[in-house]
Amino acid sequence: MPGDQPVIEEVLKLRKGVTDVVVTNKNNALMRVGLDRPPEAESYTQNAPLNNGEPGTGTVDIVTGRNSRDPNYDTDKSRIYISSQTDGDTNFGLTSEGFLTSTDTEQISDGGGYVITKSDSVRIIARDDVRIQNQNNGASITMKSNGDIVIHSENDIKLGSETANDPTVLSTQLTELLYALIGAIFEHQHMDAMGRPTSAISAVGKSAIDKLTTIQANLKQDDKGRNQITSNFIWNELGKKSGDGE
Repeated sequence: MPGDQPVIEEVLKLRKGVTDVVVTNKNNALMRVGLDRPPEAESYTQNAPLNNGEPGTGTVDIVTGRNSRDPNYDTDKSRIYISSQTDGDTNFGLTSEGFLTSTDTEQISDGGGYVITKSDSVRIIARDDVRIQNQNNGASITMKSNGDIVIHSENDIKLGSETANDPTVLSTQLTELLYALIGAIFEHQHMDAMGRPTSAISAVGKSAIDKLTTIQANLKQDDKGRNQITSNFIWNELGKKSGDGE
């Protein structure tokens, strides 16, 4: 029966470095324990040290679906790369918009410990919360078990690119400010020719009042416990006070 037979695939023999310890099988899956290995693979032979023999670059490279004798960080099918010292962004080609590039000399993140996961699709699964956090500044993204997604940063949260200039808007604060602004417009009064206080908004006509009222009602339609103000109520009240009409 086919299920009783071993599944054997074509496997390219890894070109090892002098410090490499390799565990592999007949299905093109491999784990290499050795030194950091940048993509310039042609210089690596059994007689040449990796990464100039520098200490502190210990690396565990777990990969499946290899297609060459040397690690190919672009086309190998799936990989988890763990290193205590590597130029991770550069080696994996993370130079598109939103990632640090070689021109970002003051902010370049290359040169340190990395854990890199790459595949066609990557899943991180937790039964409770998932958190990604920067230890140095506390910036974090947390996906909570109740479905909330919490983004925390003491600085700007940039969307689209590293050079984005517009910070994100806090919608609750913006909603409250807009609601209060429209309310202030409705409540503003000035003196008429007879010295009587009259509503300033009534002078702009019913159409403008309707628009402002609709905006204000939409801002508060999800707010618990607050009644929406209707356009007719505002118009009738303002019309009575001012004696004005459209």
